[in-house]
This record gives sequence, structure tokens and C-alpha cells, in this order.
Amino acid sequence: MQPDSMPVGVASLLRLVSTQRSCVPNQRNARGLGLCRRTVSRMGLVRASKTLDPPVDRSVTDRLTGDLLGIVLRTAGVESDDLDEVARAIDAGDLAIAAAMPDELSNNGALPAGVASVLMAAFELARRAAVVRAPALIRGPADVAAIAKRELGGRSRECVLVIACDASNRIRRTVVASQGSVDGALVPIREILNAVLRCDARAFALAHNHPCGDPEPSGADIAATRRVADAAAVVGLRFLGHVVVGDDSWASSPM
Repeated sequence: MQPDSMPVGVASLLRLVSTQRSCVPNQRNARGLGLCRRTVSRMGLVRASKTLDPPVDRSVTDRLTGDLLGIVLRTAGVESDDLDEVARAIDAGDLAIAAAMPDELSNNGALPAGVASVLMAAFELARRAAVVRAPALIRGPADVAAIAKRELGGRSRECVLVIACDASNRIRRTVVASQGSVDGALVPIREILNAVLRCDARAFALAHNHPCGDPEPSGADIAATRRVADAAAVVGLRFLGHVVVGDDSWASSPM
């Protein structure tokens, strides 16, 4: 279609775009004309402000800790003059707890804020990648524990996880129903049952973590398990059990 045969509105729009393309020499002018960021990028007016490190061309296990830190931080756009100090802390094992519980880095005032946030993300990705794939079907407590380790591992506070399932015990959804303190979390029965019923589930399991590392159920854990079992029976839901996870082990709470 030639411009003369186009509707007036379309022809005007084409002339406007043509004019903008011919008179936009830089990003500042582009912004003044009201061009969106995507248009400016396509026109080649946006340049990366930093040059990223080249791809790693050899095994990362051969790299010094400081080199690895530089790759991670510079790729994330974080500049820091304290890489040597952070690298020494990692090599000395001073960040071992933070590697297992990335949230702990937020309490480490020795690290610059930007460095801490990037390392928290990197440690959490590494933790998730190391966890065995969670099952899609609950056949017993071991499956509940596998899901809980993936969802709750690395948390510094107790959390109650609800695993909602269909009639065949296939997992429909996981929901954190409660977050507590370092040594305890409430088990809100009403919220737990609501979370299960909202996703039209027919059965569910519970799990929570013990940040201290010992998965042995406490007296309060056992009492809460029995209250949940009684409440589930009242509303016609199957309760598949309650599992407590620690550092590298788990235990099933008696019903």
C-alpha cells in the first residue's frame, strides 16, 4: 500500500516515525521525543555500560576463589574493592553457614550490601541445584521429606509447609502456611485447611524445618500433628502425615 492510498492516520504515523529516526542522534534526544526503551534499543542507541567477563574457557575448579568472585560479581554489575577479603573468608570456611543458609548473609555486616545480595543469590542457586528432584507423587514420608528439603532447606527460621495433593496423591501445590522464629513456628489449622481446600485438593501432608539441624519432633510438634489429623477428618480430607527436616536427615511425627 502506497502512502497516498493509506488512511490519513496511518500515513501520519509513518511520517512521524521516519522523522524521529532521522533526527535522533543519541539516547537523550530519544527520551525527549518520548520513544520507548525498546525502540531506542532497536535503533542501537543503548549501549552496555560495562563489558562482561569473557566466557569461562577452562574448568572453574582450576580458578582461584577471587577469580570466581570477580566473574560472579562483575556479571551482576557489582563493583567491590573487597574481593580479596571475601575470598579469604570463603577459603577459611567463615561463610560455611551462609552457604547452607543464604539468608544468614543479610545479617553479616562485614560484607558490602551489593556483594552480600549477589552471594545470597549464588549460594541459594547452588543449594537448589544440589537438591535431588522433588517427587511428583507422595508415596510415603520420604517423599514428603524430599519436597520439604527442596522448599525449606537453608531457611534460618521454622516454616510450616503444606503439600496439597489430588485423590491419587499427586502434588497440586505447595504453600508455606506459617513462618516462625529460630526455635518454633505456629501450626495454624484453619489456614492449613483453607490452603488445601482452595486448590480443590483431596489430601495433604505437612512438613516443617528445624534450623537447629535436629529433626526429632518435639512434644508440641506431635500435639500439633494430632490436632491437624482430627481437623482433616472433620472436613473429609486425607492427612498423609507430618515430617520434620533437619540438616541432612528427617523424622516423621507420630499421629
